[in-house]
Amino acid sequence: MGQNKSSRLRDDNGTGAVGVIPLYHRVYTILSQQIREGQFNAETPLPGEQQIASMYGVSRVTVRKALQRLEQEGRIIRQRGRGTFPIMDRQRPPVGKLADQMTIMQDTDSQVLLYEWAGATPDIAQGLKIKQGDPTLRVDRLRMRNRIPLAMGCSWMAERAGRLLDEDSVSQTPIVELLRERGLAPGVVEQRITATLADADLSTGLQVAPGSPLILMQRIVYDIDSNPIIFIRSHYRPDRYSYLVTLFPDQDGPTPRWVEIE
Repeated sequence: MGQNKSSRLRDDNGTGAVGVIPLYHRVYTILSQQIREGQFNAETPLPGEQQIASMYGVSRVTVRKALQRLEQEGRIIRQRGRGTFPIMDRQRPPVGKLADQMTIMQDTDSQVLLYEWAGATPDIAQGLKIKQGDPTLRVDRLRMRNRIPLAMGCSWMAERAGRLLDEDSVSQTPIVELLRERGLAPGVVEQRITATLADADLSTGLQVAPGSPLILMQRIVYDIDSNPIIFIRSHYRPDRYSYLVTLFPDQDGPTPRWVEIE
């Protein structure tokens, strides 16, 4: 049975929403993914405003708002008489692996949002293996690439690590590198990757709609004696970042399987 007009997702002001996500942002996200996947190139323009509006059951105002955001981010260019084309050198987000996280972070601009000492909350105390209320240094930073937000990270340092840092240096240099330079060598890193939704603070900082999906990476950095020294939570925009894992065939077992080799 066909879908009637009243049930379609539309708003002539471009502000309609599904749940808490504005319609224009849903269109923006779909187009962003299609650009990343290479569905459009220098010879294949995006569909016109009216075609996109018909495809997703929204108004042209909504489509125009989504395209304006892509244009503001430098990801598309509009050519009169030809159409709208992706800017090819910006279509692929940074791709990360555990081994090159520092390299990626060094290739971004950083803004310190918070630098303060506070007592450890239960989850941070558990991660750092300290007592609840023990002093920790919290550093929140916004990472940007080409002036567009990429990630927001919150790092909590155990006291002996935090005392080696200062606010000026953490805005420019990865914390792990600073600690290494100042005599506290990092060892093993545990990393967990999952998905989450943007709350009000994350949506403001990362310039996404509230409720937008984000990549959440949680890391615990240990020293060479296996003591946790840093607890990190980083939220990444999935349209600006992807995570790559390369698997190699393991020929030793009785059944085919693939393993990750660093």
